Amino acid sequence: MLKFRKNNIDIKDFKKNYEKIIKEIMNFGSIPILINIPKPQNATFGQKHSNLVIFHDLKDIIRYNEIICGISEKFKCTLIDLYSITENEKNLLLPNNFYLSKLGHQKLAHLLIDEIKKLKINVELIHNN
Repeated sequence: MLKFRKNNIDIKDFKKNYEKIIKEIMNFGSIPILINIPKPQNATFGQKHSNLVIFHDLKDIIRYNEIICGISEKFKCTLIDLYSITENEKNLLLPNNFYLSKLGHQKLAHLLIDEIKKLKINVELIHNN
């Protein structure tokens, strides 16, 4: 019987590392936009995907997302709530239930562009590429 680690990164290390990344981004004068983890549809948890155990169960995703939300509030960053979006809109994830589909990527791109526009940053460069 194969045994897998419960999580790839300890939750405390995840928070510490995520905060460090956000601080570094802000130190460069950039404005981070955070995106939480999508809610898998009918996912099989605890199974190996691409040589990694993605998440042990839905509680793991919720815990990581709580940290991302807390960091968003702490640093006053915009949060795109991909968890709620994928919970309410179908076909945004691939059949493996962990990764965004083409439609999911398009949805996320539009949400990011909308958030960038709110920040009054020139998005012409994005549209021309």
